[in-house]
Amino acid sequence: MYLACGTRPDNSVAVAKLSRFLENPGEKHWDAGIKVVRYLLKTKDVGIVYDDLLGTQLEAYSDADWAGNRDD
Repeated sequence: MYLACGTRPDNSVAVAKLSRFLENPGEKHWDAGIKVVRYLLKTKDVGIVYDDLLGTQLEAYSDADWAGNRDD
C-alpha cells in the first residue's frame, strides 16, 4: 500500500478503495484492478518533478520509533 500510494500518488484513491476487497474480491474488483494496472503501464513515464527555480530545499522526516508504540 505504501509503495503504491507513496510513489504514485495519482493512483492512491483507487488502490485504497480496492484494498478493502483483498480478502474476498468479486469480478468487478478484479476488473477495476486490471484497469489500475493498465493505467500504471500507460503512464509509467509520468513522475513527480521537483524544480529548483524558487531555491527551495526538499526535507524529509521519518518516524523511526513507530510513534512510540510499545507493541511494535
